[in-house]
Amino acid sequence: LYFWEMAFQSGADNNPALNYFLDDTRSFLCCDCSTMQMLEFDSQSKIAEGLGYKEDANLYRAKADAVAEAIRSILWCDADKCFYNVDRETGDFYRRVSYSSFWPLYAGLADDAAGKEMIRRYLINSEHMLSPCGLRSLSASDPDYNNRNIIIPFSNWQGPIWIPALVVYADGMLRYGFKEELKPIAVSTARLLLADIEQYDTMHENYDAETGEGLAPAPSYVDSTGRFIGFISWNLCAEMVLDKVLK
Repeated sequence: LYFWEMAFQSGADNNPALNYFLDDTRSFLCCDCSTMQMLEFDSQSKIAEGLGYKEDANLYRAKADAVAEAIRSILWCDADKCFYNVDRETGDFYRRVSYSSFWPLYAGLADDAAGKEMIRRYLINSEHMLSPCGLRSLSASDPDYNNRNIIIPFSNWQGPIWIPALVVYADGMLRYGFKEELKPIAVSTARLLLADIEQYDTMHENYDAETGEGLAPAPSYVDSTGRFIGFISWNLCAEMVLDKVLK
């Protein structure tokens, strides 16, 4: 399995399921990093197969299968019906239900019953990830859950709605048969973005999961004319999610 040296490397800057300060020397086998690497091996296998390199295709297929099996056997907590990061030193589950817990479902690594149970228990449960405005990046039951507007020293992945997280959640929900449950979530999240565009002619990178208010960047982030600069980038992936559930 695979690990980040610290959460900032993962893109989810202060994910509480990881260490995110330099003086925190813990290290975790990671749901997100391991799934990403498994998908890389899977892609390499398919590319090699397409190019006629059968030996290479078999090599990378074996690597992908080995990582997938390790994710299922090491990172899955059957008692909690959840994927968790695991402390590399102690081997213990780090029981934090965060955005990164759902990467294995994105790749379809849980069996059908387990995947469905994890989604029901955590993702579409208002005590955990489901908020009035979309899907949180951290369980509302986590002691670190918050919707503060943080950008220095890193952006806030401890609760706010993020579009990249929605993409991960959405593919997992579709894989395990939750298309109807996903529809209102995708639409409500898209409405956050549209309201932002109406008000600011741009968007924010994340949103308060309870109120829908745009968080970062702050209103003071303006150009030389005083116009709010805002954020676009991966927010455009919301259209991808809408295409999958509304067409």
